[in-house]
Amino acid sequence: MNLESDTHLAEQGDPFAQYRLGRRVAQQEGRQAPESVSWYKKAFPGLHRLAETGNGQAMYVLGVMYAYGRGVEKDISQARRWLTRAVDQKITAAQPVLANLPLPARSSPNLQIHATEQTKPRKQQN
Repeated sequence: MNLESDTHLAEQGDPFAQYRLGRRVAQQEGRQAPESVSWYKKAFPGLHRLAETGNGQAMYVLGVMYAYGRGVEKDISQARRWLTRAVDQKITAAQPVLANLPLPARSSPNLQIHATEQTKPRKQQN
């Protein structure tokens, strides 16, 4: 989408457009630019609502927001939760983000194997 379209949609309350505007501002002015953070914070409630109702793309975006602290406090466990759910919804963009999250401090080798397995593409059943 172009900037004009995103701005119009964001002002109408579209959480995906709000998130995209936050990203655009962050790319131009830096990750913690006040306007960027403001757009991320506006996007969060709508994205959370959509994710709770099963929207895989919203799950992915929430996971990214939590993973990198975009408009929310950085929270790796929440990032892992939402990204895992996004992978379950076949959102392939979530796989590399999930795979690169740090493991909990007390992780066991079995947890590492489980995390790796979670990020592998799943075969579709017929």
